[in-house]
Amino acid sequence: MMKESTILSQGHAKQLQMRSKHRIGTWSIRSMLQLGKVQLLGEEMMRLGVDICGLSEVRWDGQGHFTTLNGHTIVYSGRPTQGMSGVAVWIHRKIAGALVGYEPVSDRVLVVRLKEVKCDITKAKCDMTQGQTTKHYSDSSVWTNDSSHG
Repeated sequence: MMKESTILSQGHAKQLQMRSKHRIGTWSIRSMLQLGKVQLLGEEMMRLGVDICGLSEVRWDGQGHFTTLNGHTIVYSGRPTQGMSGVAVWIHRKIAGALVGYEPVSDRVLVVRLKEVKCDITKAKCDMTQGQTTKHYSDSSVWTNDSSHG
């Protein structure tokens, strides 16, 4: 059973400036279980200039968030046991302060809420597979403006 929404800050979150360009991506990372993978992920995201990246197949257990040694934020949602599926969202340190909350729906769906100047933005990271096969469909990232919160 997944836990309920987690609210990280209320009212004091850094606001994301949508006038600025933000590079958003998705990546089927295959596994984040090896030592040093978080560091390598951060280096690759910095090299590519990515601000937010939805990750699938991280294979971490449980749900939660943490700040890396370089100040980036990772929010994740996985199964109760380590080693299968799991999704995450990597957020660059320059906009990590705009993160106001998240909801781990399942080991394949994670909703992240960012504070924007005029409205909140919701990002849903979904990982879709076909039955028991290892074939993966493309990741879906959905952004919506939610004016009821802004």
